[in-house]
Amino acid sequence: MKQNFTLFLIVISLAACKKSNNEAKALKISLLSPLNSSTISAESALEFSWRAPVSTSSERDIYKIKIVEITGDQSPEDALRGNKPHFEKDSLKESIYTYPNSAARLKSGSKYSWGITARRDGKPIGENSGTSEASKFTVSGGSAGGATGAR
Repeated sequence: MKQNFTLFLIVISLAACKKSNNEAKALKISLLSPLNSSTISAESALEFSWRAPVSTSSERDIYKIKIVEITGDQSPEDALRGNKPHFEKDSLKESIYTYPNSAARLKSGSKYSWGITARRDGKPIGENSGTSEASKFTVSGGSAGGATGAR
């Protein structure tokens, strides 16, 4: 009987841990595209997508995308925190965004870091004050997106 009770407690503990891990994932912003450390072609349209924290609220989530150039041996996180934005756009209502033709071109051979901040009813949502982890990508072949000569 004591063994059955011990086994029962172990099973309950494992289930609680699994639930906690799933809840933590539900609170995290996941960057989907471009994939971390990927190389994107300058000739193709650049589309950013992410998975937002799970919401049980009827309030609409609002997102901000920020893209910065990585210089030297910076980590994507340091670049995103400290460098001047190459591009940023606030008040996005969808979790997908196409880099606009009117924006400054991304330079071939350059590395960029990007991230998302999420808010609901003016307050950060999810982990890390509503901010995703940083992700990086490299541009190849010409200049990607944006208006020619814009900077």
